[in-house]
Amino acid sequence: MKKPKVNPCFVDFPKNLAFGKVVLAKPAVRKVILSNNSTIALPYEVEILEPHPYFNVDPCVGTIPAGQRVTVRVTYKPITFGSSAMALRLSIKHEGVAPRDCVVSARAVSGLLEREELEHAQARVQRCLSETTLRTNSRLSGSGST
Repeated sequence: MKKPKVNPCFVDFPKNLAFGKVVLAKPAVRKVILSNNSTIALPYEVEILEPHPYFNVDPCVGTIPAGQRVTVRVTYKPITFGSSAMALRLSIKHEGVAPRDCVVSARAVSGLLEREELEHAQARVQRCLSETTLRTNSRLSGSGST
């Protein structure tokens, strides 16, 4: 019996998955969608070639049902500042489908950027309130003199 043909481009597994800047100790998640355009269920495995303790991949093993999708979540939760990277390999357990590699990268930063943005927003709100108060007082004092 002949094995069913599988389209080797059935899955979009990135060569690079960049988280960018992530605030220290705040988890960030990226989803990788594995789509199966074939007529058969396909077992897969995401192997961690170069691990890093701040990254987690789930699920690492599973089956993509025929004509459906599976979501693999990559989570980054840094506990120290700096850059982090790991390497993954997606293997589809079917003849003729080559493994695909991905480099995952991220950089842990201080939450100060968020605090600065918040402080700027609070300062803008305070200026608006002050201007509104000045206009209101000006109108009130102007109406009291007539």
